[in-house]
Amino acid sequence: MTDKNGGNLNIPPDLNSEHNSPQLVVPVNQPIEEKESLISNWTLFRGGLILIFIVIISLNSIYGIFLSHGDVECILDMSFEKTKGINTFFTNNVNYKNYLLIFSSLCVDINLIVMAVLWVVKGKSWRCMLALLMFYGSRAFCQVIIITITNYLK
Repeated sequence: MTDKNGGNLNIPPDLNSEHNSPQLVVPVNQPIEEKESLISNWTLFRGGLILIFIVIISLNSIYGIFLSHGDVECILDMSFEKTKGINTFFTNNVNYKNYLLIFSSLCVDINLIVMAVLWVVKGKSWRCMLALLMFYGSRAFCQVIIITITNYLK
Protein backbone atom coordinates (compact mmCIF):
# COMPACT_ATOMS: atom_id res chain seq x y z
CA MET A 1 0.00 0.00 0.00
CA THR A 2 1.40 3.44 -0.92
CA ASP A 3 0.44 7.04 -0.15
CA LYS A 4 -0.13 9.76 -2.80
CA ASN A 5 3.61 10.50 -3.00
CA GLY A 6 4.48 6.88 -3.67
CA GLY A 7 5.70 6.21 -0.13
CA ASN A 8 5.10 2.87 1.53
CA LEU A 9 2.41 2.80 4.23
CA ASN A 10 3.01 0.17 6.85
CA ILE A 11 -0.37 -0.60 8.39
CA PRO A 12 -0.39 -3.28 11.05
CA PRO A 13 -2.48 -6.30 10.06
CA ASP A 14 -4.85 -5.99 13.02
CA LEU A 15 -6.01 -2.54 11.76
CA ASN A 16 -7.08 -4.07 8.46
CA SER A 17 -9.33 -6.57 10.19
CA GLU A 18 -13.10 -6.11 9.88
CA HIS A 19 -13.73 -7.21 13.47
CA ASN A 20 -11.78 -4.51 15.32
CA SER A 21 -13.23 -3.39 18.59
CA PRO A 22 -12.57 0.14 19.90
CA GLN A 23 -9.83 0.18 22.48
CA LEU A 24 -9.24 2.59 25.36
CA VAL A 25 -5.97 4.44 24.90
CA VAL A 26 -4.24 4.81 28.26
CA PRO A 27 -0.82 6.34 28.92
CA VAL A 28 1.82 3.72 29.64
CA ASN A 29 2.39 4.77 33.25
CA GLN A 30 -1.31 5.04 34.20
CA PRO A 31 -3.51 1.95 34.70
CA ILE A 32 -6.98 1.74 33.14
CA GLU A 33 -8.64 1.62 36.57
CA GLU A 34 -7.32 5.10 37.42
CA LYS A 35 -8.74 6.56 34.18
CA GLU A 36 -12.18 5.08 34.88
CA SER A 37 -12.15 6.39 38.45
CA LEU A 38 -11.29 9.88 37.16
CA ILE A 39 -14.35 9.76 34.92
CA SER A 40 -16.51 8.57 37.82
CA ASN A 41 -15.17 11.29 40.12
CA TRP A 42 -15.91 13.95 37.49
CA THR A 43 -19.45 12.61 37.09
CA LEU A 44 -19.97 12.63 40.85
CA PHE A 45 -18.64 16.19 41.04
CA ARG A 46 -21.03 17.42 38.35
CA GLY A 47 -23.96 15.59 39.97
CA GLY A 48 -23.10 17.05 43.37
CA LEU A 49 -22.83 20.53 41.89
CA ILE A 50 -26.25 20.24 40.29
CA LEU A 51 -27.71 18.90 43.56
CA ILE A 52 -26.28 21.88 45.47
CA PHE A 53 -27.83 24.31 42.96
CA ILE A 54 -31.21 22.57 43.22
CA VAL A 55 -31.11 22.78 47.04
CA ILE A 56 -30.15 26.49 46.96
CA ILE A 57 -32.89 27.30 44.43
CA SER A 58 -35.47 25.33 46.44
CA LEU A 59 -34.53 27.05 49.71
CA ASN A 60 -34.63 30.43 48.00
CA SER A 61 -38.07 29.63 46.57
CA ILE A 62 -39.43 28.59 49.95
CA TYR A 63 -37.73 31.04 52.35
CA GLY A 64 -36.65 33.90 50.04
CA ILE A 65 -33.04 33.87 51.27
CA PHE A 66 -31.65 35.98 48.42
CA LEU A 67 -34.63 38.32 48.02
CA SER A 68 -34.33 41.99 48.89
CA HIS A 69 -36.38 42.90 51.96
CA GLY A 70 -36.36 46.64 51.26
CA ASP A 71 -38.11 48.70 48.61
CA VAL A 72 -37.55 47.40 45.11
CA GLU A 73 -37.91 49.61 42.08
CA CYS A 74 -40.14 47.98 39.49
CA ILE A 75 -39.30 47.65 35.84
CA LEU A 76 -41.96 48.60 33.32
CA ASP A 77 -43.12 45.45 31.55
CA MET A 78 -43.77 46.59 27.98
CA SER A 79 -45.04 43.21 26.81
CA PHE A 80 -47.67 43.29 29.56
CA GLU A 81 -48.67 46.81 28.55
CA LYS A 82 -48.97 45.81 24.86
CA THR A 83 -51.15 42.78 25.69
CA LYS A 84 -53.36 44.63 28.19
CA GLY A 85 -56.46 44.13 26.01
CA ILE A 86 -55.97 40.35 25.83
CA ASN A 87 -55.35 40.17 29.59
CA THR A 88 -58.52 42.17 30.27
CA PHE A 89 -60.52 39.91 27.93
CA PHE A 90 -59.37 36.74 29.69
CA THR A 91 -59.95 38.33 33.11
CA ASN A 92 -63.57 39.10 32.17
CA ASN A 93 -64.21 35.81 30.30
CA VAL A 94 -63.05 33.00 32.54
CA ASN A 95 -64.53 30.24 30.32
CA TYR A 96 -62.41 31.29 27.34
CA LYS A 97 -59.34 31.37 29.58
CA ASN A 98 -60.09 27.83 30.77
CA TYR A 99 -60.64 26.63 27.16
CA LEU A 100 -57.27 28.07 26.15
CA LEU A 101 -55.59 26.44 29.14
CA ILE A 102 -57.16 23.06 28.36
CA PHE A 103 -56.20 23.32 24.67
CA SER A 104 -52.57 24.24 25.41
CA SER A 105 -52.29 21.40 27.95
CA LEU A 106 -53.73 19.02 25.36
CA CYS A 107 -51.10 20.14 22.84
CA VAL A 108 -48.32 19.52 25.37
CA ASP A 109 -49.71 16.05 26.16
CA ILE A 110 -50.00 15.17 22.46
CA ASN A 111 -46.40 16.31 21.97
CA LEU A 112 -45.25 14.03 24.80
CA ILE A 113 -47.17 11.03 23.42
CA VAL A 114 -45.89 11.56 19.86
CA MET A 115 -42.29 11.89 21.05
CA ALA A 116 -42.61 8.74 23.18
CA VAL A 117 -44.09 6.75 20.27
CA LEU A 118 -41.38 8.00 17.89
CA TRP A 119 -38.74 7.00 20.41
CA VAL A 120 -40.21 3.51 20.75
CA VAL A 121 -40.45 3.05 16.96
CA LYS A 122 -37.29 4.78 15.70
CA GLY A 123 -35.20 5.61 18.75
CA LYS A 124 -31.62 4.41 18.83
CA SER A 125 -30.52 6.12 22.04
CA TRP A 126 -31.97 7.18 25.36
CA ARG A 127 -31.24 10.87 24.77
CA CYS A 128 -34.77 11.88 23.70
CA MET A 129 -36.53 9.99 26.48
CA LEU A 130 -34.11 11.25 29.13
CA ALA A 131 -34.65 14.83 27.93
CA LEU A 132 -38.42 14.40 28.20
CA LEU A 133 -38.13 12.84 31.65
CA MET A 134 -35.83 15.60 32.88
CA PHE A 135 -38.07 18.34 31.46
CA TYR A 136 -41.34 16.98 32.85
CA GLY A 137 -39.70 15.94 36.12
CA SER A 138 -38.30 19.42 36.73
CA ARG A 139 -41.62 20.94 35.64
CA ALA A 140 -43.50 18.80 38.16
CA PHE A 141 -40.94 19.69 40.84
CA CYS A 142 -41.42 23.42 40.19
CA GLN A 143 -45.20 23.05 40.23
CA VAL A 144 -45.06 21.27 43.59
CA ILE A 145 -42.88 24.06 45.00
CA ILE A 146 -45.29 26.74 43.73
CA ILE A 147 -48.33 24.91 45.09
CA THR A 148 -46.57 24.42 48.44
CA ILE A 149 -45.66 28.10 48.68
CA THR A 150 -49.18 29.16 47.64
CA ASN A 151 -50.75 26.94 50.30
CA TYR A 152 -48.20 28.10 52.88
CA LEU A 153 -48.98 31.79 52.24
CA LYS A 154 -52.76 31.33 52.61
